[in-house]
Amino acid sequence: MGSGGDLAELRGLLVVVTFLSITVLLVAMIPGEFVVGSTENRQVVVPDNYSSSDVMAIASSTNYTIGLHFEQSFSLGGHYFTIFDDARGSVPGNGIIMYTEWWEYWGIIHNQLYMQWYDQDNIERSHSPTSGPHFPYLDKMMNFQTIDDIGVNTTWTVQCIHVTIKAMFGYNTTAYDNCTHAYENNALGIWLGINFDQVNTQYNAWNLIQMILFFQMPDVHPMINMIIAIPIWITIAYLVFTLITKLIPFT
Repeated sequence: MGSGGDLAELRGLLVVVTFLSITVLLVAMIPGEFVVGSTENRQVVVPDNYSSSDVMAIASSTNYTIGLHFEQSFSLGGHYFTIFDDARGSVPGNGIIMYTEWWEYWGIIHNQLYMQWYDQDNIERSHSPTSGPHFPYLDKMMNFQTIDDIGVNTTWTVQCIHVTIKAMFGYNTTAYDNCTHAYENNALGIWLGINFDQVNTQYNAWNLIQMILFFQMPDVHPMINMIIAIPIWITIAYLVFTLITKLIPFT
């Protein structure tokens, strides 16, 4: 009986190891363009007043309309960002904040790196318009008043230590007096673009695996992510349980 039980456990262990190995191998074989997006035959939409000399440098772009309690997560060039306003309850915000998701130490530590805003003269313009402990990251905020002061047609550079992107704002100047007025009426547009030299072309299978395991696959329905991740977690748990029972005798 003992040898039969050991053989059954060995077979189960072999199935688990084989399943996990094949899963990792298949993920590692996914072509990089499926993860970060192909740069061939791209269709990039840029604002009419964007510098024509810089258009060809843009690898991908996106745009949104900002209003009260705006928050949007998105991917651009293989990087992952979140942008939101600083509204508190019914009190409108003074500007917007952006951070990028960053995993360090082989995906063990997850950081949110708040990004700074620079004008076309490379002068940092992100700052806190108010005092108080409401948000500790307000020194990284792009204030709506600053956008109007510098000029709504300005191309902004938004960056952290890992990545740099471009941004432009726009609104109907006939209908709204300034950025704040447009924002309060859910009509402030923002365009975001990333240059080819900032695209995350270094394909890392481990990053994709950790996104699968922690239910963070971008542009994938959570239920689909769960269907993929839960069997992997079950096999990992079985593997750990089997190894523990073999290494630590229970009497």
